[in-house]
Formats: sequence, C-alpha cells, structure tokens
Amino acid sequence: MSKLAWRSIAHTELAQLLNGAALGDSSAVGDSTVYHFSQNGSEFVAVSLPEGKAVLLEMATAGRPQRRHIDPEAPPGA
Repeated sequence: MSKLAWRSIAHTELAQLLNGAALGDSSAVGDSTVYHFSQNGSEFVAVSLPEGKAVLLEMATAGRPQRRHIDPEAPPGA
C-alpha cells in the first residue's frame, strides 16, 4: 500500500496550484471543497477549509529501502 503525505497550506497557495493544474473533479462538502487534480504527472487531493486554510494530500515519494550491513560470521575458532 502506498503512503500518503499531507501538509497544511494557505488558500493562496492552493489557488496557485489549481491555476496550473488539470482539475479532475471537485465537490463542495459543507463549508469545505474537495479538489482532485494533477500537475506535472503527479496526482493531488486538496481540501479547502474555512478561515483560509487547506490540506494538500499526495503520494509519498518512495525512499531507498533501509538496509543494514551484516558482517559475515567469524570463522569457527577465531
């Protein structure tokens, strides 16, 4: 399962993101609006909240797997 990354943004930043994006869908839910859009090959979901705030959700970037170095076992009798 992929992980989601989210962050709080201002309405002004959301407006800038939406300006250059391809809007897939939007829907009003009470005092909030939910936007599904894509930009530069990435998909986003944003929830515009009252009082000038918004939450932006996107797929988290996959980092390198964390691997531990395991030393070879010492030869018997060493």
